Amino acid sequence: MKKLLILILLPALLSAQDNHYNTQQFGARASLLGGAVVGGLEDNSAMYYNPAAYVFLEEKTVSLNTTVYRAEFMTLENGLGTDKKSASKRIITFPQALSSLLTHNSEKKYRFGFIAITRHQAQSDYSQRVSYYSDFIPDITGEELFTGQLDLQNSVTEYWAGLCGSFKLSEKFSLGFTPFLSYRNQRYLYSLSSILSSADSISGQDLAHQRYMDAMRQNTIRFFLKAGIHYRHKGWHFGLTITSPSIGIWGEARTDRNIAFFGIGSKPDVIYDDRQWFIKGRSKQPISVAIGLLKKTKNFSIAFSAEYFAAVKEYNMAEGELREVARPLYLNNGPIDFVGFKTSADQVLNLALGAEFKLSEKLQLHSSLCTDFATQNERNVINIDNFSGPRLANPLSDLYHASLGLSMKKRQAIMTVGTTYTFGKANNVMQQANFTAVSYPDHLWGDSSPTATLIQHTITLILGYTYYFDLMD
Repeated sequence: MKKLLILILLPALLSAQDNHYNTQQFGARASLLGGAVVGGLEDNSAMYYNPAAYVFLEEKTVSLNTTVYRAEFMTLENGLGTDKKSASKRIITFPQALSSLLTHNSEKKYRFGFIAITRHQAQSDYSQRVSYYSDFIPDITGEELFTGQLDLQNSVTEYWAGLCGSFKLSEKFSLGFTPFLSYRNQRYLYSLSSILSSADSISGQDLAHQRYMDAMRQNTIRFFLKAGIHYRHKGWHFGLTITSPSIGIWGEARTDRNIAFFGIGSKPDVIYDDRQWFIKGRSKQPISVAIGLLKKTKNFSIAFSAEYFAAVKEYNMAEGELREVARPLYLNNGPIDFVGFKTSADQVLNLALGAEFKLSEKLQLHSSLCTDFATQNERNVINIDNFSGPRLANPLSDLYHASLGLSMKKRQAIMTVGTTYTFGKANNVMQQANFTAVSYPDHLWGDSSPTATLIQHTITLILGYTYYFDLMD
């Protein structure tokens, strides 16, 4: 009887934050408004969303610190076989943003500020195993033991830091710029194996096995510029921003790759293996354009934003030296880049709608709805015959966020608390393997099909603290 020993999740769920632009917002108030603040928001988050609006800060100096706590719940039906359902739960916490106004004199027609944000924070650690007895080889007496194993570890951390300059050209119109530096670190491991062994053998000698393993560690530093304009008239605020494509300053990667066949049909017994350190690494961000509109009244405001991200053509995120990697040597067809990795991104248009309501002189309600479409939608499955430029596994579901929260003002501080609920679903997800439909000798991974369904629920707690204090002019 087929027995699932350990079942957690498929690599199609990898690094959701890294492949969605809107999963992480910045600043408690802006987060609860779903990022619908390109039209203008008079706090430090304007340095990220629209630096032109930053000059309209009414307070002399403001310091903002926001932390988020995220609980993610995912299920995958038919993930590694028919009628197999998996589930994953994880809690992530990280500082979202830290920023400060640097300008001392509030009467000047300019503002300068500093902002540091956690742009991406994604961690995954999955392990999956399927093991059962069956008569795979009729010529051998008794049943054989099949074991299929999937292991996935992924960690992505990306920090942005920028200095903002915002300039008031008139009482209605302003310009602003925030140049950013980005540091990105990623560690990735993907291992998929199938082993068929004799049930009667105490030595555990394999009758057949096939294995696929990728590993990568990457560090990159990039530069890019966000520029914005802001216009306001009779309670209406308008904003437009452009974020430049990133320029790579430095990048390095360390990669390992191993593919092995033994006793698999007509394939020769062979191992392909290579490891390279300190090779060229890259990460790219596309050009993006955002527009925003905000209507303010005495007791409420409503805001809308739309942001378009251009596509990123396929490129080498890790590029290795050409080598011959097959053993035995006669199976080589010349040197290849065996350890390189490729990636790309689709064009995306995200929309956000936010509203604020003044409940009292000290209490304000925030709410929002926004889209968060995936930057990659292809059904990615490992091709064991692809010896050059594999792609990292990616999430397949589009996400939708709904937020609700409160801000309370007390003396020179504002405390903000709120929550965001996220839902995503994707049908026809390609299986990485089908361990419940294995046959010997040609299909030790089974025949994968696009029959899996991914469902994601996420609850995020947002805590923000804003402190206003005066400095000498």
